[in-house]
Amino acid sequence: MKKIFKWLNREELNLKSKWWHRLLVILFVCSFGLFFWYQVVSVENLFFPIPQWQKVNTLGERLDSKLNSVYDITNEGEIIDSINTSSLSLNYKNEREISESTINGISTKEIYCSNQIQNYIPSIMKDKKLDYFYNYNSKKLNDGISYDDFIKNINENNIKCVTADANSTYNNQGQVTGRVTFLRTTDDLFIGEKIQNHQAFYKISILKSILCYLANLIGILLYSLILFYIIIIIYYKIILYIIFGSKKETS
Repeated sequence: MKKIFKWLNREELNLKSKWWHRLLVILFVCSFGLFFWYQVVSVENLFFPIPQWQKVNTLGERLDSKLNSVYDITNEGEIIDSINTSSLSLNYKNEREISESTINGISTKEIYCSNQIQNYIPSIMKDKKLDYFYNYNSKKLNDGISYDDFIKNINENNIKCVTADANSTYNNQGQVTGRVTFLRTTDDLFIGEKIQNHQAFYKISILKSILCYLANLIGILLYSLILFYIIIIIYYKIILYIIFGSKKETS
């Protein structure tokens, strides 16, 4: 470091006696201090996202023979999202998304799961007062399928979750004529992926968050030092050269 400052030294210019040099030094120090403070304050936006999240378990690992909504089996402080979601993506979730707790736009309160979901289909239909069963392979939304076909689809495709949904009905003129409710499986939400394997629960990892915060601080320090030296070099080797040239000032 001493060699660097010796290389930059322009003692022949007697810069300390020049008011504009002293002013520039003060402005530079103040500006650099504000810049460094801003980087520290916004450290979660640099290098490693903060907080860091860790996967607790998948939705499928949390299911048993009882019927529960996804909302009911989500513990306090947890977020449910796709199984390969990064901490950066989870941090971008706004407060509304977290409080409403949705999966592909469907409230987790309306997604019901069980390892024996086929046993609960009649009670779900009755409690939610749903109109019919829906299969996403149907040609039209209002084409319901039979109870037997619905159960057969669940058993053959290892389905663990169903969701209550609704849709408006329209006449030939495109006017809304009513509203129908239906029960469907969750297969169509993930294009063939099973929701129990596709979704996972996440919680904040305090240890990983602290380590990443420290790593960000080190990164900020190195980044700031590099920027500091670049500015110093530009000032001493370019700007002062343009003003005074390379000749020594004579008294």
